[in-house]
Amino acid sequence: MFSLDDRTGNVITTVGIFMIAAAILYIARGALLIFVLSVLFAYLLEPAVTLIPKSGVNLARRHQIWPETGY
Repeated sequence: MFSLDDRTGNVITTVGIFMIAAAILYIARGALLIFVLSVLFAYLLEPAVTLIPKSGVNLARRHQIWPETGY
């Protein structure tokens, strides 16, 4: 009868889990690329976004887009 010891079973399980994870990453590579690029873009824009309120620039609208209805 064919039997594996514990260490061999652990190695086969670990290799199998890594192969499944690699296959999932390969299948989702398009979506992951977009996600990674969006996180990088947000990381690059964050200093400019935090600098705007500190510089005293007021970006609030001065006039309402919709007229008041009087309610």
